[in-house]
Amino acid sequence: MIGEKPFVFLLKRKAIELKLVAIDSDLSKNQLGLAPEDCARLAEEVSVVFHVAASVKFEAPLDVNMRHNVFATKELIEIASNFKQLACFIHVSTAYSNCQLLDIEEQVYKMQVPDDPMSAVVTKEMLDNRPNTYTYTKAMAENVVDQYAGRMNVVIVRPSIVMSALKEPCEGWVDTINGPIGLSVLGALGILQKIKVNSEVVFDLIPVDIVSNALISIAWAATERGDKFNMTPDGIQAIDDDGSGQTQLDHQSNNNNKQPTGESAELATTGCNTTKVFNLTTGSENPCSFYQYFSTGREEAYRKPSARCLRPLLTIPKQKGMNSVQYWIHKVFSHLLFAYLVDFLLGLLNQKRMVVKAVKRMHHANEMFDYFCSNQWSFKTDNVKRMRDLLSPADRRTFSCDVRTINWDNYARVGWFGCRRFILKERDETIDYARMRYRIVCFIYYATKIIFLLALTSSVSFCLGSKYAQWALLAPMYAIVYLL
Repeated sequence: MIGEKPFVFLLKRKAIELKLVAIDSDLSKNQLGLAPEDCARLAEEVSVVFHVAASVKFEAPLDVNMRHNVFATKELIEIASNFKQLACFIHVSTAYSNCQLLDIEEQVYKMQVPDDPMSAVVTKEMLDNRPNTYTYTKAMAENVVDQYAGRMNVVIVRPSIVMSALKEPCEGWVDTINGPIGLSVLGALGILQKIKVNSEVVFDLIPVDIVSNALISIAWAATERGDKFNMTPDGIQAIDDDGSGQTQLDHQSNNNNKQPTGESAELATTGCNTTKVFNLTTGSENPCSFYQYFSTGREEAYRKPSARCLRPLLTIPKQKGMNSVQYWIHKVFSHLLFAYLVDFLLGLLNQKRMVVKAVKRMHHANEMFDYFCSNQWSFKTDNVKRMRDLLSPADRRTFSCDVRTINWDNYARVGWFGCRRFILKERDETIDYARMRYRIVCFIYYATKIIFLLALTSSVSFCLGSKYAQWALLAPMYAIVYLL
């Protein structure tokens, strides 16, 4: 990846290349698939560990996410415990690891961790508090990391929904179609016409370069200025998952704003026996609603459309959105029916049929994402604010991670441009052609709907032999055609 645009310009200096050493690894293998010589080199040379690798598939079976997110974390931190120069172990989790709570502190929420995570038997009741195995295993991984707080300086960073780059390596850079990015692309292609989302809810997204800069800054702050982050044992909350579906909290978080004294002050200074947690989110300091982000992105997609769009752009609801019945109607008539029609035409042209498969994956992603589009969370970010205050003016410019400076309208615009450039692989020179093509597509689409409606009503009227039949059937037929 680093040898391709837009990273290639960063590698012109050989000194940077010399700092990058790739090592083969695999989360699904024992000891992470690391060769003995690589482990030896890591033990001698590494001082800071960023554990970012994980399975991000919400729908993955429990054993898969347990292996990748829990057991692999335990193996890596065990390996890191032998590093001679280790100053800090940073585990990247997710802001939604404890999404069964609406108010989330910068604390580790206790849950039982089995000695052998791979042999654990998890009942459905234990998962009911969370919508999927991803969030459950990420919460358990946090507890695995927390167990090592007495042996090393451990940090947990919880970013919210990581999206395209704000500035670095260039505006809009993105290399994944997971989550809302994939839905944005399908909406811009006209494949996705309606989305099940509460547009008034805060869309807690964060640019990927802000996350990267924050991770570097947190590593420095937690290592050099660890005493500034008051994460004493008295401030750690606990959850008792008793299988009843109820969450019981130990409300001692009010002590967080007090300065530690005595033994607690010693622990905070050394960084031992405490896990520093950073909620890396935007909603509390610079909120952006789903409607603001997606409607602005839609406007930009209209000005700079894709050259491969099939229908008019996605429609963004201003209010709460659709209920389950409305969503099912749109799912069948607006998405699946259209997808089968396009695949039928592709088959006639001897082309690969792909739209039905894409639409089914889109529906699955939308349903997985619906939980996070319909609920509102409040994240405490005191440690992140302290970290920003500790940075020098020069470091604040170099490692920019102040979410208050983000202009969401501009970010949504560059976000779509990044999707067009890096996901759809369309050159900027094709924009004029894409605009012309989009106008033609819209004309054909709406003209076809009108012709189909007239033909349908005329046929029914002729078959029934009544001059009133077409008026009786006009409304439901128009509704069906409109959904297409």
